Amino acid sequence: MIHIFGHKNPDTDSIVSALALAHLKQQQGVTCTPYRLGDVNKESQFVIDRFGFKAPNLLKSVKPVVQDLNYDRPPAIKPTDSILYAYKLMHETKSKILAITDEDKRLSGVITMKDIAMSFIDGIYNKVNTSLENMNNVLEGDIFNRGRLDIKGRIAIAAYYQDTLFEGDYFDEQTILVVGNRYDIIEYGLQKDVCLLIITGGKELSEEIEEKIKNSNVSVIKTDYDTYKTSQYILQANMVETIMATDQLIKFYEDDLVDEIKETLLNSRHSNFPVVDLHSRYQGFMGRRHMLKPNRKKVMLVDHNEYRQSIEGLVEAEIVEIIDHHKIGDISTKQPVTFINSPVGSTSTIIYHQYLINGMEVKKSMAGLLLSGILSDTLNLKSPTTTNQDRQAVCALNEICDLDIEEFFREMFKAGTSLEGINEEEIFYKDFKEFGNEGSMIGVSQVYTLDIEDVKKRQDKIMDVLKTAHQMNQYDVTLLLVTDVSRSGSYLYYESSLPGVMPMIFDRPINQGVFIEELVSRKKQVIPKVFDAIDNHKKA
Repeated sequence: MIHIFGHKNPDTDSIVSALALAHLKQQQGVTCTPYRLGDVNKESQFVIDRFGFKAPNLLKSVKPVVQDLNYDRPPAIKPTDSILYAYKLMHETKSKILAITDEDKRLSGVITMKDIAMSFIDGIYNKVNTSLENMNNVLEGDIFNRGRLDIKGRIAIAAYYQDTLFEGDYFDEQTILVVGNRYDIIEYGLQKDVCLLIITGGKELSEEIEEKIKNSNVSVIKTDYDTYKTSQYILQANMVETIMATDQLIKFYEDDLVDEIKETLLNSRHSNFPVVDLHSRYQGFMGRRHMLKPNRKKVMLVDHNEYRQSIEGLVEAEIVEIIDHHKIGDISTKQPVTFINSPVGSTSTIIYHQYLINGMEVKKSMAGLLLSGILSDTLNLKSPTTTNQDRQAVCALNEICDLDIEEFFREMFKAGTSLEGINEEEIFYKDFKEFGNEGSMIGVSQVYTLDIEDVKKRQDKIMDVLKTAHQMNQYDVTLLLVTDVSRSGSYLYYESSLPGVMPMIFDRPINQGVFIEELVSRKKQVIPKVFDAIDNHKKA
């Protein structure tokens, strides 16, 4: 399965691109799922709701987890199954350990080949706790009479002379009596209402004895095994719950990170550990050998191609495809991959062209989704990043969904720019991205709003968040662009570790909250200038 996702703090283009690419790949028979790397903002939620989609699930990491390992999956058994059944299943599956589960498949305990062996060495030799069915299966017999179904008691083999047995009063309701075709002992066992009567040797019984058996409440099994063989097998009919290990079991959950369980595996004297899901339902067994080569998660990246903008554990995943419209970042792969990078205003534009290239129909709801992604990222085709490809895509997509573009954009933008109920930290990280270039790191947040006065009232608290981000991440430059679309420009807030670099970036004196006309594109108007200024500053 392939995970498809955009960048952290996803904007509408990132969410739309993941949904649209996943839909395209699924139509091509690829097993994949779209995800998001952060909360869905108000604008994206507006778009998703408008066109009848559901927000992608949140994905926190693509680091290898236990579920990614090729661990063993021997079948589980029930607590009431016999020891012999467990042994045969181990032999068939070439496993040295089995899981015992309850009716809901939850792990109850485990049993090993060693447990079975030790039960015959250190166990109690004359006690049985099993079922009638188990005993019959172990002895490969025939249930001649069904009395008690739960067989629990002590074993008695009728080896004594009959008078000795009768005088000693050896039998009672907890006796499992093993006898050949000795009618006197059989009748005596019936009289004593023994728990189970096992008749060995496979000989025919007289009609009189058969009648007495059928009129009793005693369970009777006839087996072709002789008495010696029966005595060897009878204890193997015990239920596995009588010897299974239940205390201090070390188990792992499917979503446990492989890195976090390594120490436990290496330091434990055990070699196999049960794996369960979140509901403690048994999944299989893993050991140290399964850690050697875990399966890497397969991922497709949209709308970004830098590690710091992406998910935790990406270096441990297998990237199979990247579709983006930003500068080429620092992500590298071990194998050749499909990398589609185009200088257009929106990743949604590129994905729309992928639908065309692959001859896939773009239905009305998908057309609306892709159209929204393009309009959002290009500010209704007014951003300097807008290209003719973006304009042509919008025109073609709107022929399918037939929207009033201006009215729709106003509704979408209004939904996305509302800062009501959002604190200062949420405002700053609403659309925040990290960028790296030749050892330099910067962080840039961009917020679109129609209520600039609300932002100005919060300026001091917003600056506190900006400064904290700058110090914690040791950025060279940290910026916040508060973009006022109605004025086609942005208010600038900043923090810099490089004295004098800010005027170099914008080629003018800079102070906190300054308004810069025509500054609306982070990608085209800010990022390149910041890195150029940093390079020049370092060379000076």
